[in-house]
Amino acid sequence: MLKLEPRTTSHLYPIADQSYEWNCGTDARGLQVFTYFGLEELTAIFFKSDGTVAEVKKRELPPFAPSSGPGWREAKEASEAAAFDAWKREIGISSGTIRIRRQAVEDLIIEDWPEFFVEFARGDDKTERREENRQRLWDEIERWWREGCYVLWFGKDYWMEGDGTIGST
Repeated sequence: MLKLEPRTTSHLYPIADQSYEWNCGTDARGLQVFTYFGLEELTAIFFKSDGTVAEVKKRELPPFAPSSGPGWREAKEASEAAAFDAWKREIGISSGTIRIRRQAVEDLIIEDWPEFFVEFARGDDKTERREENRQRLWDEIERWWREGCYVLWFGKDYWMEGDGTIGST
């Protein structure tokens, strides 16, 4: 049995801009920013250069009068996207990869290992009985560490590559 160790607390985890899930970059002040919109509000999490949280800002989405006519859903989504784009312009975001520490803030959580890897390393996972499959998993765990992969929880788990792009969901 092996314990999968976390990276150091000062390790910086890259998150690349994923325009369809979230937006990342730097603002006009030089702070790193992770932005997204939820069901009722827009959120921007600002990080210092050392990867720690500087501040969190929220803004309510503009009201939208629902209707049952054709195209109402598309109109609502367009309204939300326009509000989000306007807010990003107001903040002055320049798109790019950010680097933050392992932490949990708002809807964003970073972990070093997928739970499946942790269970396997502890010997709790009995699904991989064939030695060749077990060896493949050990090889994947080794690659994961070597290449700086990690898990980003944001509504679901994203298995992130070491360059901050999504490897798998």
